[in-house]
Amino acid sequence: MDIYEKNISESSEIPQSLIRFHASDADEIHHAQILYELSSLIYNDTFSLHPFTGELYLISKKNLQLIYEFDIYAYDRHRKYLVNNNNIKTKVHVKLIFPKNKSSNYLTTIFNEIIEFKQIISSYKISFFQNSNWNILNIHQPILTIDIFPIISSYEIFILNNSSLNSMNLFIYKNKIYLNNSLFQQYNLHFLICFSNRIKCQYTNYILNLSIDLNLFKFYFKSIQPIFIEENLPIHSFLTNIQVEYNPIISNQLLIINYILLNNHNQFNLHPKTGILRLRKQLKYSKYILEIQANIYLFNKSSSIKTNIEINISEINKYRPIFSNNTLKELFQLPYQFQAFDFDENKQTNGRIIYRLWNCFNNCPFEINPINGILSLTKKDHFITKNIYYLQIIAFDLGEPISFETSIDIKINLSSRLSQKDLIYKSIIPEERLEKFLISLKVYGKKLW
Repeated sequence: MDIYEKNISESSEIPQSLIRFHASDADEIHHAQILYELSSLIYNDTFSLHPFTGELYLISKKNLQLIYEFDIYAYDRHRKYLVNNNNIKTKVHVKLIFPKNKSSNYLTTIFNEIIEFKQIISSYKISFFQNSNWNILNIHQPILTIDIFPIISSYEIFILNNSSLNSMNLFIYKNKIYLNNSLFQQYNLHFLICFSNRIKCQYTNYILNLSIDLNLFKFYFKSIQPIFIEENLPIHSFLTNIQVEYNPIISNQLLIINYILLNNHNQFNLHPKTGILRLRKQLKYSKYILEIQANIYLFNKSSSIKTNIEINISEINKYRPIFSNNTLKELFQLPYQFQAFDFDENKQTNGRIIYRLWNCFNNCPFEINPINGILSLTKKDHFITKNIYYLQIIAFDLGEPISFETSIDIKINLSSRLSQKDLIYKSIIPEERLEKFLISLKVYGKKLW
């Protein structure tokens, strides 16, 4: 059995090539192919043997011993797994002697990489320059630059594991530090800067505060037109969805928006996350102005914007017009004013009353004012004094979604008041003076003729 003994020189490289083994086979072509392996798996954490080339590597210096002894097997690759394979393998005994450890130091990076170095120094002046022009729109630029004096061309920079956990979102290229994603936070950074193949290293730290300018996002409320709803709308009905619009320069998952109803309108319910506005209580005819505030949070910054929403409650027509209790149903003189009332609040529609004369159409001598309800004799040529007229007065509202009406039947008898001589005098005396004159005759019980 061959024995190989080798003194290993000190090197900072990992993995480090130690020795290359070569075995030969007299068989031809594929039967001459060799497979190499370590005799024991306990060395797999420290050494690695290439199965085809036979090259042995040192892959870790952790807990490294001074002397290692083990066997290396060489197999016929195509006959290794035969039951009796002692005749198709050979082995060599290896003794590796490592130099005595010169008190190395170890530190772990935030990415769990173990850094081995010999000496901590403080001979360099290390300066940090934060990019004041950096913002979310030019995230490709470095956010921090590290300068070393006196100037040295070759060095390595590591972020140590005692840095804040969010430091894993940073990456280093040469002496510049970049943000790997959009996390605007405070970073407590601890650095190890190593020189001369990690023989000497210097420690330093820096607190990096990233602030974002919310004005870049241009937050505003999506326009909402005045809302019109009916007063019988069911509770929990959807009214509108309030939304904040902005310049989408980052993922909306990083943005937090809370919606608040400022003025104390407990008739409405505003969802703080979705901005959906619903009806909490049934409402009566009225007009509401809701003041909405959106609180915006992004990383370590906050802002708020406000808007107003107009909600108009349309009244449902509920009441029918009614005539006054003292309305005369038999008239002996004209003009006469009819009065009807409506208890609906909206006097523009539901409570607005229009008057109409019904069963008097062709050549009707009477006319009623649709607004004030005054019934007058307007077409004297078509009026027959001795006739008694039976009319129907209708009062209806302009209600929505349906109009209501009421009617009253009246009797008009002007024969006792107007004879032919009355008509003559009426043609001479103005109507207003004639009416006053006739009233005075009634008071004093005198007769004109």
